[in-house]
Amino acid sequence: YDKEGAKYLGTKTPYRIVANEKDSVIKYKDCHPLKIIGVIRHGTRTPGHKVVRKIRVKLDGLKDHIQITNQTVLNNGQFCEYDLHSRIKNWKFLLEKEGEKVLTREGEDEMIKLANV
Repeated sequence: YDKEGAKYLGTKTPYRIVANEKDSVIKYKDCHPLKIIGVIRHGTRTPGHKVVRKIRVKLDGLKDHIQITNQTVLNNGQFCEYDLHSRIKNWKFLLEKEGEKVLTREGEDEMIKLANV
């Protein structure tokens, strides 16, 4: 299948992004339907611990980069000292408090909407 069609099959894509509200046929390049099979996945969930670890490392690096960059060009269109201290330095990554692979609010909404189809 083509890249355009792949967006309908992603495990991380929220239903609201790819919802087929017109009930039109989704066509995949060079594919022809032979039968209809329902494939329904669970609703959107929080990431697992391995993904959370990767996100944490990248976001901590970004936080450090913002602080270092801001110090070299302070008050030149960057963060004011208050924002830098209260919003960047004290920022905490809180995703793990929800737990890993837990159904999110968006996931709950997706399940409700699927049940109403």
